[in-house]
Amino acid sequence: MKKVINGKVYNTETAKEIYSDWNGQSGWTYYSETLFKSKKGVYFICESGGPMTHMAVPCGNNTWSGSSEIYLLSIEKAKKWLEEKNAIEELVEEFSDIIEV
Repeated sequence: MKKVINGKVYNTETAKEIYSDWNGQSGWTYYSETLFKSKKGVYFICESGGPMTHMAVPCGNNTWSGSSEIYLLSIEKAKKWLEEKNAIEELVEEFSDIIEV
């Protein structure tokens, strides 16, 4: 997925995937989040979800579809996101310079 934010392209195909989490569901209730780091060191999340998640978008005639979105994270928010996911190995690898090991 690609998205332009503030005149810069963020691309999940070319960025480094750091950690991915999903709810174990499929179809309408599927939800996933993946933390990426761009080649220039910017952290971003790509989240996707089915029509029965908070990612639902209306598509006419009282029907809903799933969607995907990319949004940017500060270094501190990326670190906190990994902490909340209990992604210890990824947290240490990515932020060993700012966390105590």
